[in-house]
Amino acid sequence: MSIKYILHVSVLLFLLCACGKNSSFRRDYLQMKGLNVIIPQGLNYIVNGKDSLPMGFIDKTMKCIMYIDSSYCNTCNIDRLLDWKPFVKQYTQYEDLAFYFIFEPKQEEITEIKELIKDLGIDFPIVLDEQRLFRKKNPDII
Repeated sequence: MSIKYILHVSVLLFLLCACGKNSSFRRDYLQMKGLNVIIPQGLNYIVNGKDSLPMGFIDKTMKCIMYIDSSYCNTCNIDRLLDWKPFVKQYTQYEDLAFYFIFEPKQEEITEIKELIKDLGIDFPIVLDEQRLFRKKNPDII
């Protein structure tokens, strides 16, 4: 399976989740179709509220990326991860698929976010991008 195809599928999944209107979906999809998404090194991975990166996670060939910047309510979006839990559990059984929930929290929110992830029992990796690395490496999609 080619990387270009994988990226198209990932972008399509992202846009299906993020877009409510068909015309804006089509416009956004066509705009993002040819973009290469970069997952930078130096991101902070959290599982069950603790710093952790599962073995082989970053080596997956298919990646579904959900990005939340600091202008949104991060704690509200952490709560919404519960809705994703069954979906992630179902589709991560396929060896080559990884879900990236990338949050760009403010420094003062990090401890609260980690505690909330632990309290909610979020057992799949969450990415805290404290240094805005994802935004810097992917300026065309943010």
